[in-house]
Amino acid sequence: MRPYERWTESYLDGKLFESNYDLFERRLATPELLAKLETLFAPLSQLKNQSTSAKYGVEHYEFYFRVPRGSFEESEYGEYDDLSEKEEPEYREIFNRSYRKKWYWHTLTFTRDHYRGDVFYGILIGRRTLLNASDVKGDDAKRDFKTIAECEWIKPLGGLLQALMKSIQEGTYESFVSKNLDYEMRSGEILYKDYWKLYPKEGKAHYRRYEGVDIGLFRSYWKSGVMSEKNTTHFKRLSANQYCRYFCIAASALGLNPSKEKTHQQNYKWASDGRTLGLDLIDGESYEEFDRWYASQRLGFDHAFEIRYWENGTRIDLRIEKDRDGYFLYLTCGPANEAGIKVYLALAKEGVFAHIFEPKDYLSYFNGTNLRSVDSEENYYGHPFPASKKRAFIEAVKWDPLELVQLKKAWRND
Repeated sequence: MRPYERWTESYLDGKLFESNYDLFERRLATPELLAKLETLFAPLSQLKNQSTSAKYGVEHYEFYFRVPRGSFEESEYGEYDDLSEKEEPEYREIFNRSYRKKWYWHTLTFTRDHYRGDVFYGILIGRRTLLNASDVKGDDAKRDFKTIAECEWIKPLGGLLQALMKSIQEGTYESFVSKNLDYEMRSGEILYKDYWKLYPKEGKAHYRRYEGVDIGLFRSYWKSGVMSEKNTTHFKRLSANQYCRYFCIAASALGLNPSKEKTHQQNYKWASDGRTLGLDLIDGESYEEFDRWYASQRLGFDHAFEIRYWENGTRIDLRIEKDRDGYFLYLTCGPANEAGIKVYLALAKEGVFAHIFEPKDYLSYFNGTNLRSVDSEENYYGHPFPASKKRAFIEAVKWDPLELVQLKKAWRND
C-alpha cells in the first residue's frame, strides 16, 4: 500500500472499496499486531479524549484530512496495460466525471475501549472500518473471535497520523480545517422558509401537497383549544363499529376508500392492514364487548390503530385512549406533512374532535418556520446537500461548531 504522501482520492476510493469485509467483524489480534497498534495509538495520548464515555475507559479521536483527486494515470482506470486507443479516452472521461473536485475530505477515527482488562481497537476512514481488533484474555473468550495477524493499513496510517499530529503541534491544524473543510462534512440548521427562498421550486412542491387542505380551519381549531385532551370529544360508551367508522373516515381522508359492501369492522381490518388484535371479531354494536376488548388489550395495542399509509415515511395512528371522562380519539402522526391535518379535519367534519399532540408543529412545518437539519449523515427523511447555489446556501446555514481534536495542556506550547 502506498505511503500516505502518495494517497489520492481515486486511489483511496479503490482501496477502501477493496477492504477485506472480515475487518468489519471483531477479530483477535496477534501479539505482533497488538504491538504495532500500541505504537500507532501512542501519539494519541497527547490529545484530549473526545469520548463521552471516557470515565468507562473509552477513547475516541476523530481527525479531518484531505487528499487530492489524483491523475488518471495513477487511478485504477489508468492502470490497465491493455487499453486500446479507443478505450483510453472513454476511461479518461469516466475518471474526470467521477472525480470532479480538486480536493476530497475524509474523517479518520481511532477508538480504543478498555473493558474488564481487555482492549478493543477500532480504526475507520469515514464510515469504512479499516480495523476492528481486540486483545481478549482467556481461552473461553478467544473462541468467539477470528484471528488477525496483519493489517496493511497500519503503516500508511502511521504516516497520516504523523502529519496530522505535526500540524496540531504547530497550531496550524485547527485554522486549516476551519477554513477549508468541505461544507458537506459539516452539520447545521436552516429554517425551511429561508431554504425555500434559495430553492423556490422545492417550496412550491411543498405547498402543492397542501392543496385542498383548509389550513385556516385547522389553525382556528388549534386556537380554540378543542385539540387538547381535556376539550376533545369524549364518549361515555364506545362500540367497535363506532370506532371502526371513524377509522375508515380517517383512512378515506388519505385516499384509502373503504368498500360499501363491507361492514365497518371489515373495512377497519382492510385499512389497518389486518393488524386488529381481534377488534374486528367482537360484536360491533356491543358496548360491553368493546369495554372488555379494550381492557384486555390495554398494554398490547402496538400497531392495531395504525392506518396503512406510508407516503413520505409517515406513520399515522388513530388511537383509542380513556380517561375519567370516557373514551377519546388520539391522533398521532409525524407533523412533517399534510396527512395528520387531513385526518383531523375529516373527523372534525363529522363532529369528532380528536386529541392531537403539539398541533403547532404541524403549522410550523406548513409555514416553514421549523428547522431543516443539514448533516453529513443520512437522516430519516434523506435531505441531501443542494447541488446549486452552494455559496448562498453555506452563508444561510447556521453551522454547528467543529469539534476538533486538541492537545492536552501539558503538550501545548502556550
